[in-house]
Amino acid sequence: MSCRPSSPAWPLEEPGRNRRTAALERSRVRMAALTAEEIDWYVSTGEPLDKAGSYAVQGIGALFVEEVHGNYTNVVGLPLPLTRRLFRELGWELLGFR
Repeated sequence: MSCRPSSPAWPLEEPGRNRRTAALERSRVRMAALTAEEIDWYVSTGEPLDKAGSYAVQGIGALFVEEVHGNYTNVVGLPLPLTRRLFRELGWELLGFR
């Protein structure tokens, strides 16, 4: 199995069996309006310097997240319910793995 999130959709393919599926998961995050002082403070933590979107919803950046519309794990980086569904479409049940 391979998962290559380099495209807008999450593709999943099973090499050797020529099976593939893909889907798109959308989430929207509303951030608080920040003062220049708050922005400077957050940047000084170093957290936003290596993040897509310059914040981590699972880190210090959560202080500034007002709303998440959609799946939280998608915002973190891997939409787990969607991943489970894609594996299931290929005949793999993730709940069977331990």
